[in-house]
Amino acid sequence: MNRIGCSIVLSMTLGSSLGCNFEVPDEISGLTSRFVAQGMYLGIEAPEDENIASALEESDFGGGAQLTVFFADAANVDEIEEAPIAGLRPVFRSDSAGSSDLVEGAEGQYTLNESADIAYVGGENIVISVEYADESRKLNALTPQGPSFSLAEIHTAGAPMAVNLQGQGFDTTLVTVIDVVTGEVTYDNLPTDISEVLDLGGEEDESSSSIEIPGVAFATESIYAVGVGGLVKSDTANFVEVNTLLSGLKSGTMAFQPVCTFSEALLCDQ
Repeated sequence: MNRIGCSIVLSMTLGSSLGCNFEVPDEISGLTSRFVAQGMYLGIEAPEDENIASALEESDFGGGAQLTVFFADAANVDEIEEAPIAGLRPVFRSDSAGSSDLVEGAEGQYTLNESADIAYVGGENIVISVEYADESRKLNALTPQGPSFSLAEIHTAGAPMAVNLQGQGFDTTLVTVIDVVTGEVTYDNLPTDISEVLDLGGEEDESSSSIEIPGVAFATESIYAVGVGGLVKSDTANFVEVNTLLSGLKSGTMAFQPVCTFSEALLCDQ
């Protein structure tokens, strides 16, 4: 609970005769705090296909779970990109992996150390904590299980592909497409800054669970690793000492399946 000045309280209560020595409810404190945190925790399921597994080892998806957290000092959404907080020492904790320090990359951005090798476990509690301005601040989430989906193994080069996770309880769908032959990422909708993480799952309808991968992702005849992930937003009511309106923590897993676009079907069996 936080204390605020009497004059502010009087204006909020429309002139009620309250004394000055009282505590502000956590709900109001969470809306007025300037400490903003946005994070995404993504597990990568081990692929069954050996070619896909080899391609992922050479990509950004070859390690354990991925965690990216952005911190900012902002009063509204227009300020969050302009006021990153550097020099923090956040800590990630999970039921299965214990504690691990996050490392600072770009200003205001923090990630798991590459040597952490943390495995994503569905159905466990995770916590991100950090000390700032003499306050202990926390974000937490209950990690969801992975999505259930099936992609056509043979696909026409240059044609779009629909992915639908509707009815599985996810707030948003992530997609990554990697050309296994060249190692090139031909398409993804992964967020890269605090505003994009904030916008994930912003629509409160079923459209956030379906996506069309554009045909350019499959522009040439090749074999592609198509990754599909489903994310769930955590309940900000359980956050501690952060702006609950602008903050969030999304978690989920991504699984990769092979898609072949060779016109000669025999080439797809190699």
